[in-house]
Amino acid sequence: MAAFCVVLSCLVFTVLVLMATEIKCASNTTAGVDMIFIADTGHKKVLAATLGAYRFRSLVLGDIEVWDVTFSEVNQKLYWASKHNGHIYQANADGSGVKQVSSTSHTEPTSLSIDETNQQIYVAYKGEELISSFNLNGTVVRETSVHPALSKPGAIHVDSENGYLYFTQFGRVDRSPLSGGSITNLHYNNDLGEIEAMAVDVEGQRIVISDPGNGLVVSMNLDGSLPKVISSLSSNYKITDLQFYQGDLYVSNELEHRSIMKLRNGVGRPVKAYTDNRDVLSYPRKFHIARVDL
Repeated sequence: MAAFCVVLSCLVFTVLVLMATEIKCASNTTAGVDMIFIADTGHKKVLAATLGAYRFRSLVLGDIEVWDVTFSEVNQKLYWASKHNGHIYQANADGSGVKQVSSTSHTEPTSLSIDETNQQIYVAYKGEELISSFNLNGTVVRETSVHPALSKPGAIHVDSENGYLYFTQFGRVDRSPLSGGSITNLHYNNDLGEIEAMAVDVEGQRIVISDPGNGLVVSMNLDGSLPKVISSLSSNYKITDLQFYQGDLYVSNELEHRSIMKLRNGVGRPVKAYTDNRDVLSYPRKFHIARVDL
């Protein structure tokens, strides 16, 4: 009987420890919400809304022609590129605490991507045809030249885990180490012009690009093989940006009341997630979806 009581006491103690650990872990878990941030070039502001609800509010106003926007889930900061002066800016998720994070400016900063591991923000400048990066940690901001001589760089994507930088040039998709150096061409097509948008799904081993000027959206494997035109997005739409998020492909369509559409698992026909019937948006050039802590 005594042995049974000892075993029972041990079991009760183990259960209590597990419950306490679970409660502690739950209390340390940060609640968050999926948000979409939009760089509206026409209204010259950054807007934000909860993904799915799409009740947009203005975060950043002023005489800024915003060309791209991104968000760091590590430091919970919002970043955007201003065509007005060529600088990159940072703010809190609610738009407060605005400050400049680029130490130098270049013309037409068209695309942003963050290396979350090393806290570097990469910028493609279409005007001066180069890619640079700026450190986001430390008191002194330094610019690092990544690729100084390109042809109309339009979109970039950082793969921190594997140390790669994916980027587009006129008619082509390339990849290099994050530090720059040797460029590997993944795809080239004479029918493509300025590729302004790119979505990279490393886990799903796929890339999708958009040339809105020629009305072409092309998908391919991560190594550039098996390219094919996505006809459901290339005919009646003008796709200005794309992003994979939780396995689905989100796209912004400049036509038809400036809508946000979604392709479940990145395939099939697009389903409209948001249609701007109230002229909230003017020219939603780029967008970014991220998890924001509450």
